Amino acid sequence: MNGSRCGWRSSPKNTLRSPQQQLEKRVNTPESEFTIRHVLVALDASAHSLAALEIATDLAAIVNAELIGLFVEDAQLLRLARSPHAREVVYPFAELRPLNIVSVKQRLEAQAEQARRSMASLANPAKVRWSFRVVRGEVDAEVLAAASDMDVLALGKTGWSLAAQAQLGSTALAAAHHAPRALLMVQRGLPFKRQVLALVDGDENSQPTLIAALRLAQAYGNRLVVLIATTRASTFKERSHKLSALLKQESEHLHVHFRQIPGNDLLSIAHAIRVEGGGILAINATACSTETVNQLLHHLDNPILLVR
Repeated sequence: MNGSRCGWRSSPKNTLRSPQQQLEKRVNTPESEFTIRHVLVALDASAHSLAALEIATDLAAIVNAELIGLFVEDAQLLRLARSPHAREVVYPFAELRPLNIVSVKQRLEAQAEQARRSMASLANPAKVRWSFRVVRGEVDAEVLAAASDMDVLALGKTGWSLAAQAQLGSTALAAAHHAPRALLMVQRGLPFKRQVLALVDGDENSQPTLIAALRLAQAYGNRLVVLIATTRASTFKERSHKLSALLKQESEHLHVHFRQIPGNDLLSIAHAIRVEGGGILAINATACSTETVNQLLHHLDNPILLVR
Protein backbone atom coordinates (compact mmCIF):
# COMPACT_ATOMS: atom_id res chain seq x y z
CA MET A 1 0.00 0.00 0.00
CA ASN A 2 1.15 3.52 -0.61
CA GLY A 3 0.13 6.76 1.03
CA SER A 4 -2.39 8.02 -1.49
CA ARG A 5 -5.01 10.19 0.15
CA CYS A 6 -8.56 11.31 -0.38
CA GLY A 7 -8.64 14.89 -1.61
CA TRP A 8 -11.68 16.29 0.15
CA ARG A 9 -13.25 18.95 -2.04
CA SER A 10 -14.02 22.26 -0.49
CA SER A 11 -17.54 23.69 -0.82
CA PRO A 12 -18.44 27.28 -1.68
CA LYS A 13 -18.57 29.46 1.38
CA ASN A 14 -22.00 30.40 2.68
CA THR A 15 -21.98 33.80 4.33
CA LEU A 16 -25.37 33.19 5.97
CA ARG A 17 -24.71 29.83 7.62
CA SER A 18 -21.83 28.30 9.48
CA PRO A 19 -20.48 24.90 8.33
CA GLN A 20 -22.32 23.36 11.29
CA GLN A 21 -25.63 24.94 10.19
CA GLN A 22 -25.06 23.90 6.57
CA LEU A 23 -24.48 20.26 7.51
CA GLU A 24 -27.47 20.25 9.85
CA LYS A 25 -29.70 21.66 7.11
CA ARG A 26 -28.52 19.08 4.57
CA VAL A 27 -28.90 16.14 6.98
CA ASN A 28 -32.48 17.14 7.78
CA THR A 29 -33.50 17.81 4.16
CA PRO A 30 -35.91 15.16 2.81
CA GLU A 31 -34.06 14.74 -0.49
CA SER A 32 -30.89 13.86 1.42
CA GLU A 33 -32.48 10.70 2.82
CA PHE A 34 -30.74 7.43 2.01
CA THR A 35 -33.37 4.72 1.71
CA ILE A 36 -33.00 1.12 0.59
CA ARG A 37 -36.02 -0.23 -1.23
CA HIS A 38 -34.38 -1.94 -4.20
CA VAL A 39 -31.04 -3.76 -4.19
CA LEU A 40 -29.54 -4.84 -7.50
CA VAL A 41 -26.88 -7.56 -7.45
CA ALA A 42 -24.86 -8.23 -10.61
CA LEU A 43 -24.20 -11.95 -10.86
CA ASP A 44 -21.85 -14.21 -12.78
CA ALA A 45 -20.17 -17.51 -11.96
CA SER A 46 -17.47 -16.05 -9.70
CA ALA A 47 -17.06 -16.60 -5.97
CA HIS A 48 -16.83 -12.83 -5.46
CA SER A 49 -20.23 -12.44 -7.12
CA LEU A 50 -21.75 -15.00 -4.77
CA ALA A 51 -20.20 -13.22 -1.78
CA ALA A 52 -21.91 -10.01 -2.95
CA LEU A 53 -25.17 -11.94 -3.27
CA GLU A 54 -24.90 -13.18 0.32
CA ILE A 55 -24.42 -9.69 1.76
CA ALA A 56 -27.06 -8.15 -0.53
CA THR A 57 -29.58 -10.81 0.52
CA ASP A 58 -28.81 -10.23 4.19
CA LEU A 59 -29.27 -6.48 3.75
CA ALA A 60 -32.52 -6.87 1.79
CA ALA A 61 -33.92 -9.17 4.47
CA ILE A 62 -33.15 -6.72 7.27
CA VAL A 63 -34.58 -3.60 5.58
CA ASN A 64 -37.42 -5.42 3.77
CA ALA A 65 -36.11 -4.40 0.34
CA GLU A 66 -36.63 -6.09 -3.00
CA LEU A 67 -33.63 -7.98 -4.34
CA ILE A 68 -33.07 -7.97 -8.10
CA GLY A 69 -30.51 -10.28 -9.68
CA LEU A 70 -28.98 -9.47 -13.05
CA PHE A 71 -26.96 -11.76 -15.32
CA VAL A 72 -25.49 -10.26 -18.48
CA GLU A 73 -24.69 -12.45 -21.46
CA ASP A 74 -21.51 -10.80 -22.69
CA ALA A 75 -22.16 -9.59 -26.25
CA GLN A 76 -18.44 -9.01 -26.80
CA LEU A 77 -17.65 -12.62 -25.93
CA LEU A 78 -20.39 -13.84 -28.26
CA ARG A 79 -19.03 -11.73 -31.12
CA LEU A 80 -15.58 -13.10 -30.49
CA ALA A 81 -16.87 -16.67 -30.47
CA ARG A 82 -18.20 -16.19 -34.00
CA SER A 83 -14.72 -15.45 -35.32
CA PRO A 84 -13.02 -18.44 -37.01
CA HIS A 85 -9.72 -17.32 -35.51
CA ALA A 86 -10.87 -17.17 -31.88
CA ARG A 87 -9.23 -19.53 -29.41
CA GLU A 88 -9.66 -20.21 -25.71
CA VAL A 89 -7.19 -21.50 -23.15
CA VAL A 90 -8.36 -24.67 -21.39
CA TYR A 91 -7.46 -24.47 -17.71
CA PRO A 92 -5.42 -26.04 -16.10
CA PHE A 93 -3.77 -27.64 -19.11
CA ALA A 94 -2.92 -24.40 -20.97
CA GLU A 95 -4.33 -26.03 -24.07
CA LEU A 96 -5.60 -23.88 -26.95
CA ARG A 97 -8.80 -24.88 -28.69
CA PRO A 98 -11.25 -23.13 -31.04
CA LEU A 99 -13.84 -20.92 -29.37
CA ASN A 100 -17.19 -22.35 -30.41
CA ILE A 101 -20.30 -20.14 -30.44
CA VAL A 102 -22.59 -23.01 -29.49
CA SER A 103 -20.52 -24.02 -26.48
CA VAL A 104 -20.18 -20.37 -25.39
CA LYS A 105 -23.97 -19.91 -25.47
CA GLN A 106 -24.45 -23.13 -23.51
CA ARG A 107 -21.87 -22.02 -20.96
CA LEU A 108 -23.57 -18.65 -20.48
CA GLU A 109 -26.96 -20.32 -20.07
CA ALA A 110 -25.51 -22.70 -17.49
CA GLN A 111 -23.90 -19.81 -15.58
CA ALA A 112 -27.16 -17.86 -15.58
CA GLU A 113 -29.06 -20.86 -14.24
CA GLN A 114 -26.41 -21.39 -11.57
CA ALA A 115 -26.73 -17.74 -10.53
CA ARG A 116 -30.54 -17.97 -10.41
CA ARG A 117 -30.42 -21.10 -8.25
CA SER A 118 -27.90 -19.48 -5.89
CA MET A 119 -30.18 -16.50 -5.54
CA ALA A 120 -33.21 -18.66 -4.83
CA SER A 121 -31.31 -20.72 -2.25
CA LEU A 122 -30.44 -17.58 -0.29
CA ALA A 123 -33.48 -15.35 -0.82
CA ASN A 124 -36.25 -17.89 -0.25
CA PRO A 125 -35.18 -19.02 3.26
CA ALA A 126 -34.67 -15.34 4.19
CA LYS A 127 -38.19 -14.51 2.91
CA VAL A 128 -36.80 -11.81 0.62
CA ARG A 129 -38.82 -10.62 -2.37
CA TRP A 130 -36.63 -11.29 -5.37
CA SER A 131 -36.51 -11.46 -9.12
CA PHE A 132 -33.90 -12.52 -11.63
CA ARG A 133 -33.39 -11.49 -15.21
CA VAL A 134 -30.97 -12.22 -18.02
CA VAL A 135 -30.00 -9.60 -20.61
CA ARG A 136 -27.56 -9.60 -23.49
CA GLY A 137 -25.20 -6.70 -24.16
CA GLU A 138 -22.02 -4.98 -23.08
CA VAL A 139 -21.60 -6.01 -19.44
CA ASP A 140 -20.55 -2.64 -18.00
CA ALA A 141 -23.25 -0.70 -19.84
CA GLU A 142 -26.03 -3.16 -18.95
CA VAL A 143 -25.13 -3.21 -15.25
CA LEU A 144 -24.97 0.59 -15.02
CA ALA A 145 -28.23 0.98 -16.92
CA ALA A 146 -30.00 -1.47 -14.60
CA ALA A 147 -28.57 0.35 -11.56
CA SER A 148 -29.97 3.72 -12.64
CA ASP A 149 -33.21 3.31 -10.68
CA MET A 150 -31.85 1.16 -7.83
CA ASP A 151 -30.89 2.30 -4.35
CA VAL A 152 -27.87 0.00 -4.02
CA LEU A 153 -25.81 -1.88 -6.60
CA ALA A 154 -23.92 -4.86 -5.16
CA LEU A 155 -21.24 -6.74 -7.06
CA GLY A 156 -18.05 -8.69 -6.59
CA LYS A 157 -14.67 -7.05 -6.99
CA THR A 158 -13.66 -9.39 -9.79
CA GLY A 159 -15.45 -11.56 -12.30
CA TRP A 160 -15.05 -15.18 -13.29
CA SER A 161 -12.04 -14.85 -15.59
CA LEU A 162 -8.65 -16.03 -14.39
CA ALA A 163 -7.01 -12.79 -15.45
CA ALA A 164 -9.29 -10.81 -13.16
CA GLN A 165 -8.24 -12.55 -9.98
CA ALA A 166 -5.22 -10.31 -9.43
CA GLN A 167 -6.99 -7.03 -10.11
CA LEU A 168 -10.33 -5.28 -10.11
CA GLY A 169 -12.67 -6.40 -12.85
CA SER A 170 -13.66 -3.94 -15.56
CA THR A 171 -17.27 -3.91 -14.38
CA ALA A 172 -16.19 -3.14 -10.82
CA LEU A 173 -14.05 -0.24 -12.02
CA ALA A 174 -16.82 1.13 -14.22
CA ALA A 175 -19.33 0.91 -11.38
CA ALA A 176 -16.93 2.51 -8.91
CA HIS A 177 -16.78 5.67 -10.98
CA HIS A 178 -20.14 5.74 -12.76
CA ALA A 179 -22.73 3.99 -10.57
CA PRO A 180 -25.51 6.54 -10.07
CA ARG A 181 -26.12 5.95 -6.37
CA ALA A 182 -24.60 3.66 -3.75
CA LEU A 183 -22.24 0.84 -4.75
CA LEU A 184 -21.52 -2.07 -2.42
CA MET A 185 -18.30 -3.81 -3.47
CA VAL A 186 -17.60 -7.24 -2.01
CA GLN A 187 -14.90 -9.88 -2.27
CA ARG A 188 -14.92 -13.45 -1.03
CA GLY A 189 -12.87 -14.95 1.78
CA LEU A 190 -13.59 -12.55 4.65
CA PRO A 191 -16.29 -13.31 7.25
CA PHE A 192 -18.95 -10.63 7.10
CA LYS A 193 -19.54 -8.56 10.23
CA ARG A 194 -22.72 -6.52 10.62
CA GLN A 195 -20.93 -3.32 11.50
CA VAL A 196 -20.63 -0.01 9.65
CA LEU A 197 -17.66 2.32 9.59
CA ALA A 198 -17.88 5.76 7.99
CA LEU A 199 -14.91 7.78 6.79
CA VAL A 200 -15.94 11.43 7.07
CA ASP A 201 -14.34 14.84 7.08
CA GLY A 202 -16.72 16.55 9.49
CA ASP A 203 -18.02 19.28 7.15
CA GLU A 204 -21.03 19.36 4.81
CA ASN A 205 -19.25 17.09 2.32
CA SER A 206 -19.68 14.34 4.89
CA GLN A 207 -23.47 14.38 4.59
CA PRO A 208 -24.12 11.68 1.95
CA THR A 209 -21.70 9.24 3.58
CA LEU A 210 -22.95 9.99 7.07
CA ILE A 211 -26.60 9.46 6.18
CA ALA A 212 -25.91 6.23 4.27
CA ALA A 213 -23.77 4.87 7.11
CA LEU A 214 -26.42 5.88 9.64
CA ARG A 215 -29.18 4.00 7.78
CA LEU A 216 -27.05 0.89 7.42
CA ALA A 217 -26.06 1.05 11.08
CA GLN A 218 -29.72 1.26 12.08
CA ALA A 219 -30.35 -1.89 10.07
CA TYR A 220 -27.35 -3.70 11.51
CA GLY A 221 -27.96 -3.06 15.21
CA ASN A 222 -27.53 0.66 15.83
CA ARG A 223 -23.75 0.77 16.13
CA LEU A 224 -21.72 3.13 13.96
CA VAL A 225 -17.98 3.77 13.94
CA VAL A 226 -17.02 7.18 12.55
CA LEU A 227 -13.44 7.62 11.37
CA ILE A 228 -12.24 11.21 11.45
CA ALA A 229 -8.92 11.95 9.78
CA THR A 230 -6.92 14.63 11.56
CA THR A 231 -3.65 14.88 13.42
CA ARG A 232 -4.97 17.49 15.86
CA ALA A 233 -6.78 16.37 18.99
CA SER A 234 -8.71 19.65 19.21
CA THR A 235 -10.03 19.24 15.65
CA PHE A 236 -11.07 15.66 16.34
CA LYS A 237 -12.91 16.72 19.49
CA GLU A 238 -14.71 19.55 17.71
CA ARG A 239 -15.77 17.44 14.73
CA SER A 240 -16.85 14.44 16.79
CA HIS A 241 -18.94 16.72 19.02
CA LYS A 242 -20.72 18.27 16.03
CA LEU A 243 -21.37 14.96 14.33
CA SER A 244 -22.56 13.36 17.56
CA ALA A 245 -25.16 16.09 18.03
CA LEU A 246 -26.41 15.71 14.47
CA LEU A 247 -26.62 11.94 14.65
CA LYS A 248 -28.59 12.08 17.90
CA GLN A 249 -31.19 14.17 16.08
CA GLU A 250 -31.60 11.32 13.60
CA SER A 251 -31.64 8.43 16.07
CA GLU A 252 -31.73 8.35 19.85
CA HIS A 253 -30.83 4.66 19.93
CA LEU A 254 -27.72 4.85 17.77
CA HIS A 255 -24.46 4.04 19.53
CA VAL A 256 -21.68 6.02 17.86
CA HIS A 257 -17.98 5.47 18.42
CA PHE A 258 -15.58 8.09 17.06
CA ARG A 259 -12.03 7.12 16.14
CA GLN A 260 -9.28 9.53 15.21
CA ILE A 261 -6.98 8.44 12.39
CA PRO A 262 -3.88 10.38 11.29
CA GLY A 263 -4.97 10.67 7.65
CA ASN A 264 -7.11 9.42 4.79
CA ASP A 265 -4.32 7.16 3.58
CA LEU A 266 -4.62 3.45 3.01
CA LEU A 267 -2.51 2.35 5.97
CA SER A 268 -4.44 4.51 8.45
CA ILE A 269 -7.82 3.34 7.18
CA ALA A 270 -6.82 -0.34 7.07
CA HIS A 271 -5.40 -0.17 10.60
CA ALA A 272 -8.58 1.42 11.94
CA ILE A 273 -10.75 -1.24 10.32
CA ARG A 274 -8.63 -4.01 11.85
CA VAL A 275 -8.77 -2.44 15.30
CA GLU A 276 -12.56 -2.07 15.08
CA GLY A 277 -12.96 -5.67 13.99
CA GLY A 278 -14.08 -5.14 10.40
CA GLY A 279 -17.40 -4.32 8.78
CA ILE A 280 -18.64 -2.27 5.83
CA LEU A 281 -16.64 0.89 5.15
CA ALA A 282 -18.71 3.78 3.79
CA ILE A 283 -16.82 6.48 1.88
CA ASN A 284 -17.77 9.46 -0.26
CA ALA A 285 -16.93 8.48 -3.84
CA THR A 286 -17.05 12.07 -5.10
CA ALA A 287 -14.69 13.40 -2.43
CA CYS A 288 -11.81 11.06 -3.25
CA SER A 289 -9.62 11.06 -6.30
CA THR A 290 -10.01 8.34 -8.91
CA GLU A 291 -6.60 6.94 -7.97
CA THR A 292 -7.47 6.74 -4.29
CA VAL A 293 -10.84 5.06 -4.88
CA ASN A 294 -9.10 2.46 -7.05
CA GLN A 295 -6.45 1.82 -4.39
CA LEU A 296 -9.02 1.46 -1.61
CA LEU A 297 -10.91 -1.07 -3.70
CA HIS A 298 -7.71 -2.92 -4.58
CA HIS A 299 -6.19 -3.14 -1.13
CA LEU A 300 -9.02 -3.25 1.42
CA ASP A 301 -10.58 -6.68 1.92
CA ASN A 302 -13.69 -5.41 3.69
CA PRO A 303 -16.92 -4.63 1.85
CA ILE A 304 -16.90 -1.01 0.70
CA LEU A 305 -19.95 1.20 0.22
CA LEU A 306 -19.23 4.01 -2.23
CA VAL A 307 -21.77 6.79 -1.72
CA ARG A 308 -22.70 9.61 -4.09
